[in-house]
Amino acid sequence: LDEYFELVEIDKEDQNRLLKEYSQGMKNKIQILINIITSPKVILLDEPLTSIDIVVQEDIKKILKDLKKNHIILFSTHILELALDICDEIVIIRNKKIEKVDKNYKEKIINELREEYVEES
Repeated sequence: LDEYFELVEIDKEDQNRLLKEYSQGMKNKIQILINIITSPKVILLDEPLTSIDIVVQEDIKKILKDLKKNHIILFSTHILELALDICDEIVIIRNKKIEKVDKNYKEKIINELREEYVEES
């Protein structure tokens, strides 16, 4: 068990606490840890880096990059930079359609999304 806790950087004194006592970042780490232990072929995460501090975000990004070597990871996010940093493939749901994103045209995609958002506002 210690090796698992070390993998997601949960200190000894925090390992026996109740889940409800953890911060949001710690809960996200536990969610990742559960996926590591159960080792499903596909991992589905919803906004895995929302509402957590930047240090924990970097820890979880590192873990996700390592996990994707042996798992299929699908996650939703509103943070395009995160998707571009971690994902091999990206799709955007826009106007009730799924569109594949070409990571080589990051700036173009960001500008298109920004223009659409301004038009809708």
